[in-house]
Amino acid sequence: MLRKILFVIAFFTTVTSVIAQEITEKDLVGSWRLVALEVEGIYVDFEKDSISLPEEIIGSMAEGEIIELKKNTTLGLQHFKTLNIDFYEGYTMKAFLEGGMVVDDGPYTIIKNSDTYSIKGTDSDEEFPIDIKDELFYWNFQNNSGGRITTIFERKED
Repeated sequence: MLRKILFVIAFFTTVTSVIAQEITEKDLVGSWRLVALEVEGIYVDFEKDSISLPEEIIGSMAEGEIIELKKNTTLGLQHFKTLNIDFYEGYTMKAFLEGGMVVDDGPYTIIKNSDTYSIKGTDSDEEFPIDIKDELFYWNFQNNSGGRITTIFERKED
């Protein structure tokens, strides 16, 4: 019986490591547009123009406060709605808002950390976890208070 359990564990470990997507420059090259953002449990879907709040926030606020929070969050994040990233061959990228305002640009590297990947500007020591799932590109940051921000991008059609 123990042998069967060990076999099943070994099998699933092998299968999940084979299935885990390797991220290469080729996977990133192209144009991406921001479709969603998650900040400390608050999920903003720019496609549906909706905001989802975690239960702990909903349960601790009155209906009017929730409406006000959603309104203020929507207003505060409007400029992010037009965020785009272009990745070019040769490990260079440009992040910009529609209208041309460049937020970040320059060379980058992809770093493999055991079974996860990070992206790092070549002029920076900071690594940012990335992932590609279901044709969406996930780029994670930390905000000023140490909370996680996940930006979710969709490849733009040519």
